[in-house]
Amino acid sequence: MVESITPFPPAVLLLSRLMILIALNIVLGSIGSLYLKLTSQSFHLLPFLMHWLALLLFIGGLLAYLMFRLGLFAGMIVSVLAWGGWISMKEWFFTGNLSKNWVFGMEAILMLVGSLLLILAFRRLALKQVEVEGKLG
Repeated sequence: MVESITPFPPAVLLLSRLMILIALNIVLGSIGSLYLKLTSQSFHLLPFLMHWLALLLFIGGLLAYLMFRLGLFAGMIVSVLAWGGWISMKEWFFTGNLSKNWVFGMEAILMLVGSLLLILAFRRLALKQVEVEGKLG
């Protein structure tokens, strides 16, 4: 595998692959959503973007943060459980009598928490690199 011959730790490679995947999803999903908005009369762009972007950022951020804190296996397990929990909660959101504003607010919170977790994971990665460079120098 490529992880065994690179000078970078496997966690860095996994995080960089995760960031590339998230960036591609955001860019291509936004392009597709804008195309739908331009071609369809009844398409609501912001709720549609929030539905998939909130979950993408939250699960990706949770995985990245826990991967550096507890390891890859724990990060994967917790992320899959969070995804399953969101699917079950989504049924409750849309079949119950919750207002659309409450659902939008919950998705906004998920986006903010996911973005914060991604920032904290990168911060931890940067601090580890500074420690390694300090020990080498």
